[in-house]
Formats: sequence, C-alpha cells, structure tokens
Amino acid sequence: EVDLAYEDTADAVVAAGLAPVETLDSFIHEAKRLGIYAAVDMLNVTDPVEKIKMLKQFPD
Repeated sequence: EVDLAYEDTADAVVAAGLAPVETLDSFIHEAKRLGIYAAVDMLNVTDPVEKIKMLKQFPD
C-alpha cells in the first residue's frame, strides 16, 4: 500500500497504531525506502509510548 501511495505522488502515508508491530515496522521501512513520510495514528492505542518503543524505527 505504501508503494501505491508513492506511485500516486503521495508525500506521506499513515498506518493505524492498532496494527501489529511487525506490520508497522514493514510500513515504516518501506516509506523510508521510498523517501516519503511515515505516520502512525495512535487513536485507541492503550499505551502509545510503549507501542512506539517496540518499533525497530521511529515514524516521522
């Protein structure tokens, strides 16, 4: 999905913070590889700080 957004000239992409950590890691990695911003929406995430700490890379 990040590739599709990039191909349509997106400057940024957003993923739901409720997604599994592995999914978010892949999402952030792909966005950074393509040179676009990665954001994670933490709406309804019980502990957003802990979720961010579990990621391999921080979103933009």
